[in-house]
Amino acid sequence: MTAASVATHVLTGREYLRVSQDNSGHQRSVTEQHDDNARTAERHNITITGTPYVDNDRSASRYASNARDDWARLVADLESGAFIEDVLILWEYSPEQP
Repeated sequence: MTAASVATHVLTGREYLRVSQDNSGHQRSVTEQHDDNARTAERHNITITGTPYVDNDRSASRYASNARDDWARLVADLESGAFIEDVLILWEYSPEQP
């Protein structure tokens, strides 16, 4: 690749979207995560491709009783090489501590 082609190279990215509780039942939070990811990806010249991995209304706690099926699928895809995008796009919310 030339320097010019590197500067214009578009990376591909695939999302993992998760929210612990979805009381609305409308996946509002994962939709907001995707919207935020899309804005950030555009700023970094990343094209979001593929169907996102989504664990809606699933806790990430080690004490959670419901499995995160898409997390397991993502890990399996990463380990097997089935994940072909350049980057994995994750969204983290860290609430302010008192």
